[in-house]
Amino acid sequence: MARGILTNEVLRVSKVRLGYEITVRQLRLLPYIQYCMVNGEPMKRRSLNVEELSILENWVDEGLMKSSSGIPHVSNKFYRAICEILLVGYCLEYVEV
Repeated sequence: MARGILTNEVLRVSKVRLGYEITVRQLRLLPYIQYCMVNGEPMKRRSLNVEELSILENWVDEGLMKSSSGIPHVSNKFYRAICEILLVGYCLEYVEV
């Protein structure tokens, strides 16, 4: 299976965790948010395109993130969603426990 594509499992997890099915662009933005968050690095807005900036602003409006600039501060709900979506969307093998 290819990584970083919208599989049925990715869509199912996003629907359960976030209440809607995410887009490919949203899926591919999640690893960057997670990287910046866990490493305490600010997001480089110059590296993001207009669509990605809009996605971040929408997540702020939804209450999933505190700010779309600087080091990402995300809600517990969004953090759990990111982790589970990345697990099913990027990990080639994982174990259900």
